[in-house]
Amino acid sequence: MRRRTSFGEEDVTILLSCHEEHIVNAIAQDVYTIREGRLEAYKSAGTKMCTVILENAGGLAAAGNMIKYGRYYRLKAEEPECDRILPGLLSRGWRLRGMYNEEDS
Repeated sequence: MRRRTSFGEEDVTILLSCHEEHIVNAIAQDVYTIREGRLEAYKSAGTKMCTVILENAGGLAAAGNMIKYGRYYRLKAEEPECDRILPGLLSRGWRLRGMYNEEDS
């Protein structure tokens, strides 16, 4: 089996299944979703929600919108609000342990 590194002038379709919208948007020209067994052009649902998992770096007060999440804390807010809040939390010593975006449906 030979690995192909170039497609020249050929049209190529690559099917990729992925739930990470930022990855899909970075590499895809056309995006589709399977809904009720049919292939449809993908449309974003609108408001993006951001979930951030943070570790308390010792004695820091949790913000009012943070929820205890095992040994960590979870912050869920609209993406612009996360962008506004997160730098301040990190500068006060909170440690980022995970972050993902999801659509608010």
